[in-house]
Amino acid sequence: ICYIGGLRNNLEGVQKLLDCPPGTYPLFGMCIGRPADDPITRPRLPRSTVLFDDQYPDDQDMLAGMVDFDATMLDYFRRRGAGDRSWTGEMVEKFASPRRTSIGPYYRSQGANLD
Repeated sequence: ICYIGGLRNNLEGVQKLLDCPPGTYPLFGMCIGRPADDPITRPRLPRSTVLFDDQYPDDQDMLAGMVDFDATMLDYFRRRGAGDRSWTGEMVEKFASPRRTSIGPYYRSQGANLD
């Protein structure tokens, strides 16, 4: 299976395609099947960088985890032929400005109370 979050990029198109009645809220898509090729598994952040007991780690530990993950992702991107990319750089770019600002108004139009 493969989670498809990009479905939220065009919720009105999804609504039309699936004929979603009021009160339904598409959140993500799911693909089920067998891949045509055998892609390299995308690395995930280590559990120690996202799961904490009773307190958050200090900034130095978090930064060290990000530096380590950048190296892991650089290797992954290179093996996929995607060049020299930085995971932290992508995150900065991704969250630099609001995205998918139409989601709230769409869900409200379907009857969701988000207030």
